[in-house]
Amino acid sequence: MKFSYPHKNLLDTNKKNIMASENSTFFICIFSRKFKKNITNFPFIEFLLYKQQFGEKNILSFPYFHFDKSLKYSLEETNKLLHTIIDNPKFEGFKSKNDDFYMFYSFDNYTIQNEYKKDETLFWVTMHEIVNKQKFNKFHIHYSTCEFFYKYPEFIHCYDSTNNAINIPIIVLFDIKKQSFLEIMQQFEEDKYFIENKEKINFKNKFVRFNIFDYEIKNNKIYYDKINYNILSIHN
Repeated sequence: MKFSYPHKNLLDTNKKNIMASENSTFFICIFSRKFKKNITNFPFIEFLLYKQQFGEKNILSFPYFHFDKSLKYSLEETNKLLHTIIDNPKFEGFKSKNDDFYMFYSFDNYTIQNEYKKDETLFWVTMHEIVNKQKFNKFHIHYSTCEFFYKYPEFIHCYDSTNNAINIPIIVLFDIKKQSFLEIMQQFEEDKYFIENKEKINFKNKFVRFNIFDYEIKNNKIYYDKINYNILSIHN
C-alpha cells in the first residue's frame, strides 16, 4: 500500500525561510513511518519523545533548543542536538507556529527496544498517545507537543494514494500478571493488531503494548467485548 507522511505541501523545506527571534524555540520532531506487511490497510507513525523532569514529574516532549545568540548559531546547535539523538535522519522540512519552529526529520530504520530501563530518556510514542491520551504509560506528554497537533490536525494522519486520511491505531497496555495473554489475543483479529513491544514499561510489572487497528466506536468511545473496563475516549 502506498501512503505518505507528512502530506504534501505541509512543510517548508527551505531553511532560509526561517525567520526566528530571541523568543523562538526549535523543536526536533523525529518520526518513523510504520507499516506491517500483514496489516495492509493500516500504516501509522511514531515520534521520538524526550523524557525530562519537571518538579517531581517526568514529562515527555519533542527535544528542543531555545534561540541563542543568532539564527545561524541556533540552527547549528539544534543540528548538533539532533545528531546526539539519532544517526542520519532525513530532513523533511519545518512548520512555523508563532515564534517557534517544528523541524521534522524522518528515521524509518530503527529497532524497537524490547525493554525500557529506568534511565531511558527517549521513547517512540504513537499519535494516539500524543493526541488522545496525552500520556505514554505513566509519563505525561508536554502541552507544547500535543498542542501542535491540535493546532494542525493535518499532521495527525498518514494519507493513502487518493489523499484520504488513514485512521490511527489505538494503544492499550495489558498487565500480564493480571490478565490472560491468550484471552486478550482472542479479542482481536490477527491481521488487525500487532504487539509493538514487550517490556517492563513501569519497571516493576510486565506489560504488553498493543497497537489495535480495528476497533468499534460508539457514542464517541471505544469498547471491547470482554475487557470493557478499559474504555478509552477518542477525539475526532
